[in-house]
Amino acid sequence: RLFALVQDAAMERCFRLLAVSWLVALSATKMSTFDLLWARVQELCPRWHDPLELKEMKLQALLYCCKISGDLPKNLLIVLESLSEFKYCQRPVGAHAVVFRFLLRVLVDFAPEMDRLEVPQALCDMLRSHLRLLPSVLALNQRVNSKAVQYKLLHSLGQFVSRLEPPSRIQRYFGLLVILSEMTWLDPSYVLSALSRLVFCPSSGLSWEAGMRVLITCRRVILSHPQATIYQPMLRLLQHLATYQSDVDLRDRALLYLRLLTHAGPASLGSLFNANPGSMQRMTHMLSPVLPKTVRLVSGPVPFLRLVKSAEERRRLGLLDRQSAVFVLPGPFGTSSSSAAATPGKRVSFEASEWEKRWGDPGLDHQFPKEWLELAERTSNGQQAEPGEFSWLLGEYRKHIQASPASIRLPFVLLYQPATDMMSEDTGRLECPRQLFSLELTFSSSEHYVPIEPIRIPFIASDGGLALDSNDESGAGFPCLNKLLLRLRPLSPVPTSFGVNIAFNDSLSQMYIGQLESFEVAFQEKDGVVRMMLKDVAYYGRVSFEAQATIVWGDGDVWIRK
Repeated sequence: RLFALVQDAAMERCFRLLAVSWLVALSATKMSTFDLLWARVQELCPRWHDPLELKEMKLQALLYCCKISGDLPKNLLIVLESLSEFKYCQRPVGAHAVVFRFLLRVLVDFAPEMDRLEVPQALCDMLRSHLRLLPSVLALNQRVNSKAVQYKLLHSLGQFVSRLEPPSRIQRYFGLLVILSEMTWLDPSYVLSALSRLVFCPSSGLSWEAGMRVLITCRRVILSHPQATIYQPMLRLLQHLATYQSDVDLRDRALLYLRLLTHAGPASLGSLFNANPGSMQRMTHMLSPVLPKTVRLVSGPVPFLRLVKSAEERRRLGLLDRQSAVFVLPGPFGTSSSSAAATPGKRVSFEASEWEKRWGDPGLDHQFPKEWLELAERTSNGQQAEPGEFSWLLGEYRKHIQASPASIRLPFVLLYQPATDMMSEDTGRLECPRQLFSLELTFSSSEHYVPIEPIRIPFIASDGGLALDSNDESGAGFPCLNKLLLRLRPLSPVPTSFGVNIAFNDSLSQMYIGQLESFEVAFQEKDGVVRMMLKDVAYYGRVSFEAQATIVWGDGDVWIRK
């Protein structure tokens, strides 16, 4: 009747648990009753549909029967198949806790039989496919009081991690390697073999993080084991890292450990790697933080930097306020859009080669075949084109525009202007730095424009006496002034505004984060002509300026007015 209650799924959970307890209690009274229980011991194996509490109660009763009878089946761990959900549980609760409590009872009550029951092999199989179980496996090893059992478990885990395939998987088991390396009574060859296979594997490709973990494990091995035991494999490992590792930080650290291994004894290494806590405490009072401070500038644009249009460069191109931006680059057959519109036939003051030299911009979107330019020159000189020749040129030009749309090029200047002070988000008023390093300008994005690439400037300063080109605008040159060329590629004529963020370091390695003046892009239609107008507004001295780029739309074809 008790066995029927245990297996009755319609019965309440508490009565089924009580039935298992009665079976164990009755079997303890006399041997004949236990024989009846042992004859039907298979009915105590947990089933898939059993509640979790009943499964654990059945497992305890099963271990009790095996302990009293002295007959331990070799495949005892197969009963855990009904609890296979523990492999996918990330927290040590529920089925996860039931399984590892059962394994702990097996290791405590049947320690001599652990090899026959294949408990170490079962733990290694768990780790091979479910790495998240590693903390529970290590905790199981710590809870076992027998040193012999701990040695067997760690020995099996060492063999497992040293033979992992492919070797690149070893870097997922650094926690296990550190535990194994700290066991002074365990053979260090498992850890060294695993590290060597990982480091010498051509496909592993150690990152900085993985390389640092390798060196941390090497340090623990050096501190925990005699130098004579580990000298040869550790020497080979560190030499390879110090010679062939691509990261300079890892090479330097490996070279340091290599020199310590070859020139210092175990006592000296211990004093270097494990410093006296009292000395470390005193050292903290004598050292200052080396991490640089981050300053976030608030209350508007950065006061000592101005991003303004390059008036001098625009004069070279013949561009004046309220005229077009640089749509057509200077060339032997073309002029800038605004200068040609203002004075037809007048050439710019410098050619395309000088433009590329000054700005590093080859103007690939404005490089056309030679026959196109010759036809355009003949037409501009009043010569008649062949029948259909102009239609062919127009079709080819349309394909070229669709394949590589032209960019709007805007010459800007980033100028340092001394200011009194500025406001920080954390510390309030700050003194303006006089030397700025590693400046990076990033621009806000818009769905109607191709994202603008960041602009990086190595250096700018307020030392006007060191200016290399004092004939430039504002009477200053580098390092007070840096010339920039901003390229815009509109996808559709939609007005928008671009914000400009800036980040830089000062001479004290402090990082500053702030904003510069924003600029707007607007489109205006007038007499069938679409005008692209880019406004750059600077709120200093009530100065406002704008540049317009004219595009003529007609019969489905795009023309650039010259």
